[in-house]
Amino acid sequence: MNPNRNAEAHAGPPDPRWYRAALDRWDRVLLAREGVRLLLKGVRKREVRRALGWDGPGAQTGSENQAVWPRVLELGCRTGWLTWLVARQAPVPWTAVDSDADRLALASARATGPTWVRQDPQNLQDALPGAPFDLVIVHPWVANGVPPRQLEAFLRAIRAQVDPAAEPGSEGSPGGEGAAQHGSVLLSLYRPVQLVHRWARLTGGADLGHWAWAWQGAYDADEDRVDLQLLAFLPTSTPGRFARIDEVVELYVHPLDSLREAAEAAGLAGADRPVARDGHHALYLLTPDKAVDASGSEGSHQASHQLSPA
Repeated sequence: MNPNRNAEAHAGPPDPRWYRAALDRWDRVLLAREGVRLLLKGVRKREVRRALGWDGPGAQTGSENQAVWPRVLELGCRTGWLTWLVARQAPVPWTAVDSDADRLALASARATGPTWVRQDPQNLQDALPGAPFDLVIVHPWVANGVPPRQLEAFLRAIRAQVDPAAEPGSEGSPGGEGAAQHGSVLLSLYRPVQLVHRWARLTGGADLGHWAWAWQGAYDADEDRVDLQLLAFLPTSTPGRFARIDEVVELYVHPLDSLREAAEAAGLAGADRPVARDGHHALYLLTPDKAVDASGSEGSHQASHQLSPA
């Protein structure tokens, strides 16, 4: 995903309060209202909890000891809504990644406990704090933002974040008896109907008087991609003048067969069927396939990394 945000210079910068409101509104559009709900639905399923190692003694809740909580990596946290929701409930060791400095600033103001990392979530070439992780959450705007020809390399890089065996000398998860010997990936994709038949054909938004926002999509049949434009008009320090800001999010359609082939080549099992889905998204639980050697995977470097721009 390559955001392109602009403001009209002659009107001055947008009011920070409404700028934050616009970023939040855009995130709600990308969540398609049901994204977090589907994720929560998925992790409540017995088969998912068993695969994540959350059914044993190592999955105790309500403890202040962080060692019992899974180490989580969130790719594409944007303004941190999911991170904030989790931080309110439990002291989960959480690393959240996004490429946008403004969104990370807003996210870190919401929750101070997580580790916030500014880095391209689609290009994990640097090690991340806390790796290897027990769970990686991949949001659909990240996964669908990867071009089809790069999907296998993207999934290989994710496997390196959860699979200790992918790195020489790495150790397994510190969780209790119920902890998995390797991490898992919860990857969400927009369903083709959401991309091609909703965002590519419909528009949305609202004029609230003091500010306005809108979205519209355009489908490129040759690339099998939707360009989703997010737009806002925000008040500035100049009375009666507004600044226009916009962001274009490129979202590729990933059919089930394409995801399955890329995941298998990357050494990840579980892409043959989603563990949960609704009218907007499909949620997949991916786990390292030990029959596939990933030691030479792209994007699997592990080293110390401080909270700073990549």
